[in-house]
Amino acid sequence: MAFFWQSVVVELKKLWSDGQPVPRMSLNAAPDLNCCLLYQEMQVINCCIARKKRRKAAKETLDSSLKQECIDNSNPRCSNGDSRDSGIYASNSSGDQVLRLGVDCASGNLTLLETGEPVYSPILQEGPIMTAELIKETEELVLRTGSVGAGCSQLLSDMQAFKAANPGCVLEDFIRWHSPPDWSEDRAASNATVGEGSSRRGRLSDRMQTKEGNLWKELWEAAKPIPAIEQTPLYDEDLAVESIFDALEVIEPAKLFQQLLSVILSVCFVAAESVLPADSNLSKLFYDCKDYIIGIYQDDMSKEKLDEICKVYETMEAIVTHPEDALQITEQPDEKSAENKNR
Repeated sequence: MAFFWQSVVVELKKLWSDGQPVPRMSLNAAPDLNCCLLYQEMQVINCCIARKKRRKAAKETLDSSLKQECIDNSNPRCSNGDSRDSGIYASNSSGDQVLRLGVDCASGNLTLLETGEPVYSPILQEGPIMTAELIKETEELVLRTGSVGAGCSQLLSDMQAFKAANPGCVLEDFIRWHSPPDWSEDRAASNATVGEGSSRRGRLSDRMQTKEGNLWKELWEAAKPIPAIEQTPLYDEDLAVESIFDALEVIEPAKLFQQLLSVILSVCFVAAESVLPADSNLSKLFYDCKDYIIGIYQDDMSKEKLDEICKVYETMEAIVTHPEDALQITEQPDEKSAENKNR
């Protein structure tokens, strides 16, 4: 059995190295937290493969745009920006035409406050792919240390991508796009004095105007115009998948068995329900057994509980394969003890 399992892990590694997804599974679905950890980890592998393919495609698109930029700069007709695509280029605060990098799509009717150029939503870095186990570990880390480092890294990454896609933007533009509740439109402000944190089109919320310890302002000043594809990845797919392989190689047989057992039981429940006899007594007994197993099934079970599950499951098998035997179980003599009768 150990040899077989090692062969499974070797096959998963081969699929990963070849960029091929795990078969018979969704190609890009987030881990289903209602499934066992083993299944969630398989989903992570497929998600990581899909992300690497998307990143490669995005990189090729960016390189093509930069190549076209070099051609445009060498073309005398483009020196004054007359023939440049307004959707690809934007005027910065100095009036120069600058190439937008890492653009996803136009952001509605929003325009930049200082230049009047349309606001474009950038392609952003994707967040981490979390299994139920990683979510629990992350929550425990935050509760224990109060750390919000991951959130700051994501915010900085978003700011850099926004600056790359919107030359000439200011912090207020980013907040209007990223956190609309922190910006209030003030149409009457056109004739009013423009103060700090406000413009002739509106003003920031009070929390965004805090002078000391304003994380958003600090990160904005540190952010450089770098498209997401050129940034240091926030989530390392290779490291994540290698960690999964390391864990699978040394998984305890009991933990592997418990996860596989839960999958097998679930599949059998579905199969049995489709052929369950119409007899109401058998149906009630079947669902009583099913509810009992679901009720006592846990991640870490004792041998006694596993034995009990197997015994109850034998009853469920009898209901489907030998319904006449199952009826005899429900019609035990009254002198039998309550415990034996329930079983």
